[in-house]
Amino acid sequence: MMKFTHCLGLLVALVHGGSGLEAPSILISRDASADAVLDQLAVGVKLFSNRDYTMVECPEELAGKSFVRTSIAGTLFQCTEPGVIAVYTPNPANNADSIATNLIAQGFLRNSQPSFQLMLSGAANTVEGYEKTLEQGEWVEIPKWGIVTGVGSMAIQPSLAAIPAQVITNPSPKYSSSARRFQGIPSMAVAPSGRLWTVWYGGVGPTEDEFNYVIAATSSDGGTTWSDEKLVVDPDGVGTVRAFDPQAWVDPNGTLWIIWAQTIGHDSSVAGTWAITTDQPDAENPVWSDPVRLTDGIMMGKPIVLTTGEWVLPAAVWGADNSCRMVVSSDQGASWQLRGAANVPSEYRNADEHMLVERLDGSLWMWIRTDYGIGESSSSDRGVTWSAVVPSDVQHTVSRFFIWRLASGNLLLVKHGGIDEDVGRTDLTAFISKDDGETWEGGLLLDDRAAISYPDGMQDADGAIYITYDRRRTTEREILMARFTEAEVESGTLTAANSALRLLVNKATYETLVFSETFTNPDPDAPLANIDWHANIGLDGMSVDTNNKGSVGPILSVSDYIFYRMGSSDVPVLSWTDKDDVDCIGPIGYVDTVSLKLRNDDAAEDLKVALKVNGSWFVSQAVLNGTANAVVSLDVQSAAWNSLDFVPDSQLVEGGAAALPAAGAVQAIGIFDAASTSGSAVRIDNVTVETVP
Repeated sequence: MMKFTHCLGLLVALVHGGSGLEAPSILISRDASADAVLDQLAVGVKLFSNRDYTMVECPEELAGKSFVRTSIAGTLFQCTEPGVIAVYTPNPANNADSIATNLIAQGFLRNSQPSFQLMLSGAANTVEGYEKTLEQGEWVEIPKWGIVTGVGSMAIQPSLAAIPAQVITNPSPKYSSSARRFQGIPSMAVAPSGRLWTVWYGGVGPTEDEFNYVIAATSSDGGTTWSDEKLVVDPDGVGTVRAFDPQAWVDPNGTLWIIWAQTIGHDSSVAGTWAITTDQPDAENPVWSDPVRLTDGIMMGKPIVLTTGEWVLPAAVWGADNSCRMVVSSDQGASWQLRGAANVPSEYRNADEHMLVERLDGSLWMWIRTDYGIGESSSSDRGVTWSAVVPSDVQHTVSRFFIWRLASGNLLLVKHGGIDEDVGRTDLTAFISKDDGETWEGGLLLDDRAAISYPDGMQDADGAIYITYDRRRTTEREILMARFTEAEVESGTLTAANSALRLLVNKATYETLVFSETFTNPDPDAPLANIDWHANIGLDGMSVDTNNKGSVGPILSVSDYIFYRMGSSDVPVLSWTDKDDVDCIGPIGYVDTVSLKLRNDDAAEDLKVALKVNGSWFVSQAVLNGTANAVVSLDVQSAAWNSLDFVPDSQLVEGGAAALPAAGAVQAIGIFDAASTSGSAVRIDNVTVETVP
């Protein structure tokens, strides 16, 4: 994506009213901020979401036309339905920042609209129009000072990363510990009455990828035992958007916040920090709010509350100048505004996982993950401006640390190794500072094993300190915690009866078998034709109720979910698993082997495995002969496939060769019976899916 370097490049993009095309639907991608809204052009209307510039002249031809008010920083959008837009930019003769050349390069042509004064005053802010017909799927980049506009009911969609995620309070087995190949990066919060909440992220993929989702678990006994998954935040299943880097926090009002980042890949330019809240943090199954986007960027440090009563989020836009942001709420979380930011020099930038401390003298102190360990910066004006980032006296590996103000007024620091050591991601140790971070005392070793990282925690009302961290995210896949006191940090030894180390919060036990379903057989030995089973799709793509010998009936009308094809006609039938809670069996790229146990009245009948991937059906070219009361297996990745279509006013038709999609979800698995012998039937007893090791 190009950098927006124009200082005064002013433009307005309008859907042209004279064309015969409808106004295009536009998918906003560059500006995913929550304040992007539709408005209508008129004198006095505000043009940008983060500036007060208003329209000073509105030609009659443009009056009332819709536009999208976004940030002045520019926007990138995709046309999802065809249409015509006109873009208004300063006259090249009057303003060197005109983007007329840029627009022409994108295929725009000068339109007949006379120049007019868009905003402010002076010739530099008179504009002229350029027009283009957009095709479906076409991307258009509007540089700095751009306004994307439209006519009438133009549909504006947020970027995929800006669509609220699913908040699942009763997660299905696909979100269980046994289904996660990767997990780590936890955070912990303590509810007012002592209930603990830990959040982390993981997924069915082997690493930090598009399959990531956020998990929450809770404990009512101080962390000795933990619930299974109480909550999952998943943007789009196995889609392109991931949820990651969560934080758990209890605000001064006793409200529990679960906060996470959401983006596509690792692109922080479209990343947003999102949250859900509950005012029932001590309940095992609280009621949660809808997701709300708080600010741009990714937040890996805990929020803090200043002595002024302001709440502060440390959010970052990785890889950018002034990435280490301080985002402030003066209305107890109802709204958030960027106040200021520290800048890590580009040669030292890493993940910018910064944390904030308010010093006893009222100044603010920022600690930042850098390529050399920990950088630091200070602000004496409540976060508006920040000093240059310099290396801290505290040595550290390139990894997250945790710093927090305790109830005693002392500071707690959890890091790897001693204060003067860079030991890698091992020897997680807690220290205390009694002089506001000038010196550090004690040293309680929490865990001396390798590949431990990302400490986070809180202190309860009785003074107990809880720290959570991860261990070996792709092998052991453990979320752990330590429970200790401030005095034990100073002494370096556990002495309290309730203190403990290496408590297990959650362990992902992923196996290659990721999906298994055995169907309930009322009478396994009864003749197939005598049992109340149902086939799914038959003639014209409709359900077939086998009890009624081919008449149309409901899908899944009984609870057995056993499907078979009756042989009263030669209509091809597809029978498959499609329970409500199996909306995604797994990502297609990780599915290795599909196995089905079948009961078949005709062992010579030709059957094929069928997969539904991203809403489309595929059928194996290989046939499965001799399948009476047998388990048949298919290597999905090496098998050859054909398409499977539903032809209107006809029946199921097996098409030509078709490659499985490279990415996406396997939504259902079944058996395709192309030409059954009259009177025979096929039953699916169970289905299992294994992924690549």
